[in-house]
Amino acid sequence: MSDVTQLVRVLCQQFDATVPGPRQRAAAPSSIQGAVSFLRPLDALLSDWPYSFETHVAERIAAGSPQARTLNALLGRWYQQLKTVTTSGPLQVFLKVVIEVAARDFNGIVDHLVAAEVGLDSYLPVAEAAKQLGIGRDSLVQHLKEGKANYRTRRLGARGLCYEMPKDEVGRLKSERERWISIDAEPPRVLRRLFSLRG
Repeated sequence: MSDVTQLVRVLCQQFDATVPGPRQRAAAPSSIQGAVSFLRPLDALLSDWPYSFETHVAERIAAGSPQARTLNALLGRWYQQLKTVTTSGPLQVFLKVVIEVAARDFNGIVDHLVAAEVGLDSYLPVAEAAKQLGIGRDSLVQHLKEGKANYRTRRLGARGLCYEMPKDEVGRLKSERERWISIDAEPPRVLRRLFSLRG
């Protein structure tokens, strides 16, 4: 089965976000009339591309469990099946829309590997940001809490928060840190200067 065929099957069989998807090997339409009815969701999803599909994704996110902490958990089998056929190639535009809408509307964890694959990973987890800046994670989180750098939070686990920093903010701080280290090798003073000039 081609990727296009699999994508059409996912989009049509699981069009209604409020209804559980059909069994894995649900029968294909056996008549022209059945095929027309089966394919009808494509008109709603693609007639005003990408806006109609963006609206559909936003509706699926709104219909998902408020307890979900990851995009996989929120969108379930629809997202997992869509992801398998849209990670690369011309169909990647579908996955890109999903990630864009999720980054805007979902306060949980969006898969950074998938976001990077489609060129939309503009944030770094705080642990990775701290590693790139050459400082401890706890020190960086403390500076973020004090409002000394740009960041956002995502829900993680039952009650926790995951801190993320924009890549351009990390790049700016990294450049400043390297410049100050070249003139002042004392780490505490470098760190104070680094976070005193928030862009």
